[in-house]
Amino acid sequence: KSKSSPSIVYYGGTKAQWGSLTSAHGSLSALTDATIHYKSCLHTLDKHDQVDATCFENGTGTYWECHFCHQLFSDAAGKKSINAVPVIPFGHRWSETMYTWDEENWTVRAKHTCILDSTHFEEETVPVNVTLSSSKGKSSGTLIYTSSPFNTNGFSIQEKKIPVSVLRLPEDLEKVAEYSFAYSDCEAVIIPAGCQSIEPYAFMGCENLKYISIPAKTEIKNNNAFTGCPGNMIIKRP
Repeated sequence: KSKSSPSIVYYGGTKAQWGSLTSAHGSLSALTDATIHYKSCLHTLDKHDQVDATCFENGTGTYWECHFCHQLFSDAAGKKSINAVPVIPFGHRWSETMYTWDEENWTVRAKHTCILDSTHFEEETVPVNVTLSSSKGKSSGTLIYTSSPFNTNGFSIQEKKIPVSVLRLPEDLEKVAEYSFAYSDCEAVIIPAGCQSIEPYAFMGCENLKYISIPAKTEIKNNNAFTGCPGNMIIKRP
């Protein structure tokens, strides 16, 4: 009796998958003795869940891997193949920056905290510059408080604006006499370029005085000129 020819099988998977199949059906000689023509892997996919990055170690995104051929996919259906495991870069994830002005408006503090680890944060404090914006002839203006630039990435220059009444002294004024504006409600004062001196107690007790512009050549005769004025009053000189 002649021996029958071996079977020819066209298999749509890989050699490893065929090996698993024949091991499960070892008693079927038609399978073990057959000539196999392999096509492509049928892909049995295992899911790999996302691993979050930390401040100092990369994480990985969700992906699927074929149990047999180890091809990677970005979808559970195995339609979108990828060449490498998706990486989530490590590094800090900073919260929104919080800015805090001190009570006197001399400095601004910036701080942000890592949302991955609240023990990681960056903060920086910078001084503030003050200018008066007021059109000539106007009795009102705006004090503009502007922070110096921050060195830390992600921190931005801050600005605060406060409306004020402006007292412009006459252009021909040669000196501000003693007690001239003592206990007045002035908020901002502009001393003219030709003024030679500010006498003692000239602005004593001006509790609302926030800003005074004084020419370089104007002599302040005595520190008592501003006795009783706010501690955060700006004296602007060239």
